[in-house]
Amino acid sequence: MDLPKSGSRQLDGRPWRAFELTSAGRETTGSEDVELELGAQRTRVSLSLVGGPSLDLASDVELPYDHAGRQTHSFLGRYVDLVYGPIDTQRRLVDGCASLDLAEFLRGWSCFDDEQAARVALIVKVAGAIEQTVKSIGERPRKVLRRRRAMERVAAVRQIDPAGIRWLARQPGNNLAERAGPRQRVLAVIREESLNTLENRVVRDLIERSASECRTWLRDNSTFMGTDRYQSVQHYSSTVRRLKQSGPLAEIRRSVGLVEPNYVLQHDERYSLVWPWYVKLLRRQQEEDQLWRWSHRTFAEAVGLSVSWALDLLERESGLPSGAGYERRLLLRPEQLHGHFVDPRAALTGWLIGPPNRRVGVSLVVGPLIKEFENRLGTGTSLGELQPDFLVVSHDLFRPARPQRALAVWSRLQFERSLPSTRDLEDLARSIGAARGSMSVQGLLLEPAPAASQKAEIVDQRSSRQQEGAPVPLTVIQTPLKTERALDELQRILRSALLDGVVS
Repeated sequence: MDLPKSGSRQLDGRPWRAFELTSAGRETTGSEDVELELGAQRTRVSLSLVGGPSLDLASDVELPYDHAGRQTHSFLGRYVDLVYGPIDTQRRLVDGCASLDLAEFLRGWSCFDDEQAARVALIVKVAGAIEQTVKSIGERPRKVLRRRRAMERVAAVRQIDPAGIRWLARQPGNNLAERAGPRQRVLAVIREESLNTLENRVVRDLIERSASECRTWLRDNSTFMGTDRYQSVQHYSSTVRRLKQSGPLAEIRRSVGLVEPNYVLQHDERYSLVWPWYVKLLRRQQEEDQLWRWSHRTFAEAVGLSVSWALDLLERESGLPSGAGYERRLLLRPEQLHGHFVDPRAALTGWLIGPPNRRVGVSLVVGPLIKEFENRLGTGTSLGELQPDFLVVSHDLFRPARPQRALAVWSRLQFERSLPSTRDLEDLARSIGAARGSMSVQGLLLEPAPAASQKAEIVDQRSSRQQEGAPVPLTVIQTPLKTERALDELQRILRSALLDGVVS
């Protein structure tokens, strides 16, 4: 099992490596056995890692999650749609990734939580593209004639193959009537129509998955019932539900996994239109199923994009066009890796913030690269040991000798709602103070808001003077999983952490 490495430690003079495990929900559906070899004697240790619930995304049964679980499920679906949109427009990949301009991507990110229109998810495109084709196939599916051997009345026999002739030769009697016996039946070839073909099993699976996706999308976008987009998905939902319950394909089994397409799926006039959309829907649901196990990391990545968008807005406030500092390229993987679509090789740097005579340059360093950043630049800090998800660093362009300023960002996604205790916050603030060295540092902890909350709120804020080892300013923000709602608060915190005392 390939697990992401989260850091190294020295305990009792011996090096240790820390690995991040997948998150577990309240319900368990199985475990994964892992064997480790420890020490020079290669002692084998067996561990059983219990995983969280796996989503049956093709099921039409309401998922038994609480409100937080449904929020997470909805967030993952929206996030996958957001990422796959620009990836699908890329004609070629660079080193296995889609290379996008960060500013252009963030413009789409800014509409991620658009409250004025229902989101254009994959199921919306499916409904608009193949509803009539799915209806046509579901009502009049392709049939094939299958041949099988069975005992048939002599008068009804149409074909006998060599196996039937051999059977007849072994029977006692001098003529056909005697050899057919008292029931007058012989072994013959029977032809009968069948719907149980690969292409029909694929369409049956598409109908099941479409019904589930429609149900989820309609629930998440129930406030847009009057829009054409909602009506389109609702009509498609009615079609696939009817075909699923009483159509000719209702009795055949579904295909399992991504199958190898046959001639019909590739070249038939109707089935060839359905196949590419089925592949997209299947892969998207498989991605979402995997993301469920790494949802905490996906949430952290969404937080990073929100921070990038907040920095972009601050750069525009400074009178500069987006991307004025450097060409920032965002590398997106076509498939998630441990919950991440953004490749860490993407250099998110070069924001220029502030008035012309007091402008600062800002960079965003992702978690796995923080220790390398500290060692390479000799910052004298050890913030990487605290494993923040991101470190936003600024340096004064006009006074290079001035100590750098930073905002360390943590995210926390969990199914059970519980606020960090005052003691936990004080311990974190004190740990940041001890690890900050000579750098001016503030902390930010961002987590989902309770179900009833509709806006970003500051839950707790701790501040003190930046004395060595003393607690540093630490802010906790609760925000809905649609993280860009916290943009205004993020901009305020970024100004305080990166600009106060630098920009007059």
